[in-house]
Amino acid sequence: MFWNGTRWIVEHAPETPAPRRRRRHRGWLTTAVTIVAVAALAVPFAATSVAARSGARLVASSNGTFGSQRYHRNPGPTPAPTATPATTPAPTATPATTPAPTATPATTPAPTATPATTPAPTATPVTTPAPTATAQSSRPFAAPVTTATYAVPLSIDATGATDVSSALNSYIATVPNGSIIAFPTGAIYRLSAGIGIGARNNLVFEGNGATLRTYGAGTDQTTSPFLLGWAGYWTGISSHITIHNFILQGSASPVGVGGQGEEQAGIKAHSATYVEVYGNTVRGVTGDAFQIENTNSGPFWIHDNTVESAGRNGVTVGGGSNILAERNAFVKIGYCTFDIEPTPGYPTITNGVIFRNNSPSNWSTWAGYGGFFFSADGSHTGYPIDNVAVTGNTVTGASLNSQFNNGGTTRNASVVFTNNVLTSGAVAGPVLVFAHIDGLTVTGNSQPLSSGVLANITDSTGVTYP
Repeated sequence: MFWNGTRWIVEHAPETPAPRRRRRHRGWLTTAVTIVAVAALAVPFAATSVAARSGARLVASSNGTFGSQRYHRNPGPTPAPTATPATTPAPTATPATTPAPTATPATTPAPTATPATTPAPTATPVTTPAPTATAQSSRPFAAPVTTATYAVPLSIDATGATDVSSALNSYIATVPNGSIIAFPTGAIYRLSAGIGIGARNNLVFEGNGATLRTYGAGTDQTTSPFLLGWAGYWTGISSHITIHNFILQGSASPVGVGGQGEEQAGIKAHSATYVEVYGNTVRGVTGDAFQIENTNSGPFWIHDNTVESAGRNGVTVGGGSNILAERNAFVKIGYCTFDIEPTPGYPTITNGVIFRNNSPSNWSTWAGYGGFFFSADGSHTGYPIDNVAVTGNTVTGASLNSQFNNGGTTRNASVVFTNNVLTSGAVAGPVLVFAHIDGLTVTGNSQPLSSGVLANITDSTGVTYP
């Protein structure tokens, strides 16, 4: 039997034609069965295709508009492959796992401190206090112009135990002009040679009560605590210099007694101009408390100082112009409180010297030597001395004993001696001696007398007395 495409044929059987109607019914039935069988075979394949397309739509939707969750449909019994760590690369180790070293201040060196300078010195207003105003005077010239303050280093021995002459002078030499040099409060400096200020300008030496104590022979001028115009030798003019609030101590023993050398002064000036000295204490110098010489010196202003002792004079002017000494106290002076004595050997001119409103106590404490409250040209050098005023001073010991007499070697002009007062006992006159002066005024002086007259005036013109 075989299928001929329409029906099954039995082999070797006689063919009997089927009725036409019955054959058509059987043909359609067979066709229907065939279609059903084919459909049954196709269903699994269609289901599989539909499931695949449905899973794809679910996956697509999870990657699209349905939120952040991811759904996976397995297309059958074979599970979807599990995501492996390789799909998410392992995090690479970052420097954060080993913190980068923090930069330290050492990587950027700290700025080096400077000397003012250093802190760099702060510019200050003129630190030199203005002198106390009085009815008689005002500042005669401008103060130094300064822009910075330098403190004397603490590395320089300030106990007085060792000689610091070299160290102190070396340091001062490094300070620029236009500066304030400030000393430590209450310091003591031992010096075999004083502070030399040669060819310098616009400097303020602020002592703050520091002591400059010199050791050495009174015959050596370099043992003076301050030497203006000195730099190992007398050199160029120093100008606009202020010295304030020091204790200047010499090597005299006993103090206030001469004969130990005249060269050691508290402040010795040679060729110095526009110098102010105030608020200082001078003691134990063998020579003069303040010594000014040379025609080039001045203006010079010495005020409000205390001289406890000096072996020779309080103030000596060996030459110079426009020199003012006022409101100073002089306690124990070996020879003269004020002395104008042109230096022998110098072409000296002395012009414009004023001593006023000072308070001397005892002068002529040098036994065996006479002395004076005021003396002018005791050495008779013959150099002119003009425009001198001694006025308003009050003497509490000794007397007003004064002389102005150059022996007639030259004429002197314009001398005023007025309103000076002695508050102690009487002495024998004459007390005042004046000679060879053109233009002399002697009035208002008070001196008790035990005998004689107050003044003896000779070879003078234009005299007003009493």
